[in-house]
Amino acid sequence: MDEISLKKGHKDFVTIISAYIDGCVQLLAVLEGRLKKTVKDFLETIPDDLKKTVKSVCCDMYDGFINAAKEVFGSLPIIVIDRFHVAKLYRKGLDTLRVIDMKRLKEELTKEEYAQLKGAMWVLRKQERDLDAEDKALLKLLFGYSPNLETAYKLRNDLTKIFDTKTERSGGKRRIKNWVARVNVRS
Repeated sequence: MDEISLKKGHKDFVTIISAYIDGCVQLLAVLEGRLKKTVKDFLETIPDDLKKTVKSVCCDMYDGFINAAKEVFGSLPIIVIDRFHVAKLYRKGLDTLRVIDMKRLKEELTKEEYAQLKGAMWVLRKQERDLDAEDKALLKLLFGYSPNLETAYKLRNDLTKIFDTKTERSGGKRRIKNWVARVNVRS
């Protein structure tokens, strides 16, 4: 379950309901709006024998979707928060730190030194595998001025690697727990 805005400015939403059936994503419904009631009403139209086959429900962190699924399916399916929304949240921390440090550096550095950091935001947002030599040089310069930003960048990339690795639930939980322990040591 996810919503999209049909107009710029996050107005005029529709909710997309899809299912993974026989190895293919199938579109089940496009619902007007994004209200919990609308989603719940649709989910209740699913025949009871099919409801029992639902193993998981994937959605963003919107309580309306989560609660609609819980009320219709009960505790049987696992609620999975989609990776995009999780990544958006943990990447926001690095971006917030970047804004703070760039303001600090603008005050501390000469105009010429600060100008060399142009484009740092876009480089920080790239996947490590997509960095070219110029990007790596810019990061090295930036991290020389901001070791905290380097730490946050590495931790963000490490968490992304965990999410990119196919693993059993127990292995994933262990890796995330270890990652959290590393973050707490640095805090």
